[in-house]
Amino acid sequence: EAEDWKNIPEETRNGTIGYYHIVFGRSREEIRKGINMCREADGSANLNSKYVQLHEVIGWRRYFNVRD
Repeated sequence: EAEDWKNIPEETRNGTIGYYHIVFGRSREEIRKGINMCREADGSANLNSKYVQLHEVIGWRRYFNVRD
């Protein structure tokens, strides 16, 4: 629910939602949306940044393997 996200930093929230689009996206457009959200969330050199980079790599792999 939306209120559960209230106290979570925007960077972390967008990285998580982006990864959701990457994992569960059924089209290249959905997966690309997730990749873009992860890119936007990657603003600092902390642990979150490393996860976002990993999510982006997984996203690109899914993007190129999706069958339209």
